[in-house]
Order: sequence, then structure tokens, then C-alpha cells
Amino acid sequence: MNKIELLIPAGDLARCKTAIDFGADAVYIGGLAYSLRHRASNFSLDDIKEAVDYAHQRQRKIYVTVNMLFHDEDMDGLTDYLKQLDASACDAVIVASPYLLSLKKRLNLKYQFHMSTQLSLLNSLDCAYFQDLGADRIILARELSLESIKNLKQNSSIDLEVFIHGALCSNYSGRCIMSNEMTGRDANRGGCAQSCRWDYHLFAGERKVSQDDCYFSLSSKDLCGLAFVPELIESGISSLKIEGRMKSAYYIAILTKTYREFIDLYYENPDLATARLPYYLKELAKAENRSTALGFLAGEINSSAYLYQKESNFVNNQYVANVLDYNQEKKMVKIQVRNLIKVNDYLEVIEANKVEEKRYFKVAKIYDETMTEIEIANKPMMLAYLPVEFPLTVGAFIRKENNDDI
Repeated sequence: MNKIELLIPAGDLARCKTAIDFGADAVYIGGLAYSLRHRASNFSLDDIKEAVDYAHQRQRKIYVTVNMLFHDEDMDGLTDYLKQLDASACDAVIVASPYLLSLKKRLNLKYQFHMSTQLSLLNSLDCAYFQDLGADRIILARELSLESIKNLKQNSSIDLEVFIHGALCSNYSGRCIMSNEMTGRDANRGGCAQSCRWDYHLFAGERKVSQDDCYFSLSSKDLCGLAFVPELIESGISSLKIEGRMKSAYYIAILTKTYREFIDLYYENPDLATARLPYYLKELAKAENRSTALGFLAGEINSSAYLYQKESNFVNNQYVANVLDYNQEKKMVKIQVRNLIKVNDYLEVIEANKVEEKRYFKVAKIYDETMTEIEIANKPMMLAYLPVEFPLTVGAFIRKENNDDI
């Protein structure tokens, strides 16, 4: 059995490198055109080539999204773009238009074609149909239960990819027109305004039905499917996909590191991985700013999987800084502040390739950019310096210590 792939999103080149450094087997990214996340920073062709080179040097892969639903006016330049992606040596494109499969042989493209979840593929016959057309992988619809996924895999020979973590669309497989109607931004051409996450009050005529401190949301809680990873591994699924090309580098690092450690531990010692599941769930929660649920993986969704109360909009302030540099001679770390840091805070360092070792330090002093001593660092993006006895890796993250038993 081949080891299951951990597939991570990235909205720009820096986050792509973070995902790779923290353990992604593959990263999916969007170009400046034809992608469903126009508001992400996204990648120029030069960026895509640099991402591919960075990944291939580390035996990882890069997939590029070409997954918008095309109108006639969107097709101009598409053929040239697909050829340019081929020249970048990317490993696959993610597509939602069956027409693109017809270009695979015609243009002699070397990369794989992965069929997007936007196609709502729910059964083995549909999977076989696209396999016959030349698809290399099917990204299954998110409306499938674990048992349905297992049955589908038993009847399919094509590689299957499953979403395991991240935002869920309140409409079927992302087929939403709320954004189009309310803002004129086409969700299926990359312009989703996430209207389902807005705050709404309910009126009966002129009378407001909802209370002043309540609102109605049409948005689902985010998916957290870590508990289903063992069964998905055993079922023969090829890839586990995390959603979030708009997410921060810290979010990408924590989710990649946590899923990487859990997957690797399961292959080494399934019983120990199962026993440590609560610890890994707590690690994931440290990066979240929305409530999570099991989505359709657990079977039929009930009302607890949806956001109706403002408790879902909690703020997670554990992440406090990025490491920019470490001066070995002065034993001083240069940081970029993201959340409040005070003298006497206990902080934890999150680094790539530090699977077993957890490192903490107490903030003895804080210096601002002019090396003036201060008591607190509370301006986001400000530069500051902290004395730390051990070296820190550039690109590491710092968060407040959590004393949970592990």
C-alpha cells in the first residue's frame, strides 16, 4: 500500500514553502487566472516555476488549480496557459471543465489531470467515466459519508482524493449563486464574497423576529476529519486534502505539522496514534478561528454542524509572532509581532522538522526596533527582539504556551 498523500493549500509562494517545510507531500496553488480563489495572492508563472523547483528539490509535488467554470469569454488564452504550466513542470492541474481533458492529448501535456470537487462526483460509475476520458484522479464531492467513500473506492481503480479539513460550502459542492445575486461576484468564476457568512436578522414584514444579540447564518462549521484518517488510509484513498488557500502561514504550518505527525504515527504504530488523537485535535484547535464539525464524513448532518450563534466567531490569540532572525552571539531572536506579548509570558516555538521536541521559553525582556526596552509588544507587524538561550529557525512561529497533558 502506498502511503497516503497529505495535500496542503497555499495562497502565495511563502505559504507554499511553509507547507513543504512543515511536511506537505504536495501543495495546490492558483495562478493569476482560471482559479476559484481570486482574492488569494496567487502565483505568477515565475512563482509557479519557483514553487515547482522548491518542491521537486525536496521530492514534493505542486498542483495548479484551473478549476473555474468557464464561460465562452473565459476561454481566450487558456490553451497557451496550459502549455505554460507544462513548461513549469508542475505535477498536475485541478480542473472542473470536462473539456480540458480533451486538451491533454491534443497538446501533449505531461502533467496529470485531477477532476475537481466542483463536479460533485459521488459514485464509481462517474469516476470510471472520467477515468476513460483521461483523468488521473477524482477529488470526491464533500457530501459523501465515510462508508460511501469506502464503498466507492472498492469499485474504483482511479486515484481518489478526499477533503479532510477546512471550510465547507453551504451549497452543494460549492455550486452557489448567493454571491452573484447579492454582490455581482461569481462564486464559480473565482469571486465568491462568502455571503453565507454574513450576519443576518430575520424579519416578519416590518417586525424583527431575531433577538438583538443573535443572528442567523447560512454558513456551515468548518470540517475537521482527523479522526477519520485511519479508516481513509485503510480504505486505500490516495490523498487527504486540506482547504484554505486564503489561510495564514501559521494556520498552514500548524495543520500541516499536526496531520503529518498523526499520519506518520499511524503508519508506525496505529494503536498509539489512536490513543494520541485527543492531543492532535487540541493542536489543530490552536490554529482555528471557527468552530469545527465532522461534516458529511460521519453520515447525515444535523443542525449542530451549522453556525447559528456568534460563539463561532471566536478569536484565537495563541499565535503571537514570526521568527525573522536569530543572533547566536547575542542570543537574541528578531520577531514580527502578530498578537500581544508581555514580559513573563511563557512561549512555545513551532518549527518545521521538530516532531518530538517541544521548546519553550519565558519572556525576560522585550526590546523594540530601536533596542529600547519595553514591557509589552502590542502592535501587529511591529519588529521586536527577545533574549532566548537556544537558537530559533528563521520561519518558525511563536505561540503562547499550552500546558495540556499530552
